Amino acid sequence: KLFVFGEQGIGDEVCFSQVLEDVKPLVGEVVFETEARLVGLMERAFGVTVRASRVEDGVRKFRKPDGPWMALGDLLRFFRTDLRQFKRRPYLKALPEQVERFWSYKGRVGISWRGAQGSYPLEEFRTLVETPLSLQYDMGWDEDVVSPVMDLRGDIEGLLGLLENLEKVVTVSTSVAHFAAALGKPVDLILAPLNGVRKNLLPFKWWCEKTPGRTPWYPDTVRVFRNIKEYRNSL
Repeated sequence: KLFVFGEQGIGDEVCFSQVLEDVKPLVGEVVFETEARLVGLMERAFGVTVRASRVEDGVRKFRKPDGPWMALGDLLRFFRTDLRQFKRRPYLKALPEQVERFWSYKGRVGISWRGAQGSYPLEEFRTLVETPLSLQYDMGWDEDVVSPVMDLRGDIEGLLGLLENLEKVVTVSTSVAHFAAALGKPVDLILAPLNGVRKNLLPFKWWCEKTPGRTPWYPDTVRVFRNIKEYRNSL
């Protein structure tokens, strides 16, 4: 039995969790501990034992394992050392009832303009899409764009159902980008200026010099642009 502990932000956990598929055949059982919001979708994706971390005073606390353990990010040093090890295929699935729940948004284009690493002004970003649908869970009171009727941060299963209905997602580096990419949805990822709360962390997951405009983590349904100007020129 191997215990694996999720870490970093929720988007990173979604991205890095794909290595569980490689670990599973090598051990008797994988026990993956992650945020409560992710338990159901991780069980469906990888068929491993998934349990929710405890939360005390708003801080995640991992349970003491009764066997060997590793942090999720550390597994990358063994299973993602060469571009040929990246499978680049969808691995998340939305629940059918959640897809039906958000059928009214079928064919819309979702946008998210602000992430931990950086953002663009909404006034500039919304001009990229005709009649955009906001996927920004932390919208300000003065940010005027249509939003779905749901809890975008807490209702992850609902978010997957919503994303499955969308034609495309145009976004900066944020958790929504990872959810949509892992579903295999078309994603136009625009790297933002490093002006966010984690501006010292380069979004290494998105850019690959050997395959410009693509990311090794996800299928070719994901296109990566260095900045908003480059994206405008592609339209």
